[in-house]
Amino acid sequence: ARLLQRTTRKLSLTDAGRMYFDYGVRIVNEIEAAESAVSRLQDKPRGRLRVTVGPNSSFLADIVADFMKRNPDVQLEVLSTGRNVDLVEERFDVAIRAGTLADSSLVARRLGNVTWFLVATPAYLKKRRRPRAPDDLKDHDCLLFGTGSAAVELRLEHGEEAARVTVSARLLASDFDLVYAAAMAGLGIAVLPAFRCMADLREHRLERVLRDWAPPAIPVHIV
Repeated sequence: ARLLQRTTRKLSLTDAGRMYFDYGVRIVNEIEAAESAVSRLQDKPRGRLRVTVGPNSSFLADIVADFMKRNPDVQLEVLSTGRNVDLVEERFDVAIRAGTLADSSLVARRLGNVTWFLVATPAYLKKRRRPRAPDDLKDHDCLLFGTGSAAVELRLEHGEEAARVTVSARLLASDFDLVYAAAMAGLGIAVLPAFRCMADLREHRLERVLRDWAPPAIPVHIV
């Protein structure tokens, strides 16, 4: 079909050309509307987001609150559990996991590390001789995170050096808060994640012990 009508003086659309032009304008408008809608979805997330995290994830509280403030159209559901959740089977969108990841076809990105400190109250360290070397921990009441036997092999690192010390745990708990409370009560030397005790170190309610030594950091991934 002829789209253009040409004369010696002007160029004009035929009826078929005008119809073709109108359809073209409509298609361009639809494409622009689709691109705009996709852009809005990318710029402003919305809908339900299901997330699973490990136990003792209180350090995520501020991050979660900030995410919700910045994304008011997102409904967040967070499951805190110690079991290894099947993201596909249980329909979770994201997992935040600490430790070595099992082999998986899922995509993971490293967020950072959980660092650990040996800490105690000034009162405890005044009452008991301050450790100068890792082996000195054998003579102290140790407050540890974990489960199992009260005799615990504590692995410590200092640069390229590593030390393994078997200590007797006066408290062995699977909850950071219990270990933290015992440390604050002056009951011994605790191994705590930095995020749990940093404020107390700044305010001198707790002190670092064996400052040059620390348990290995634990990687944190988002899956």
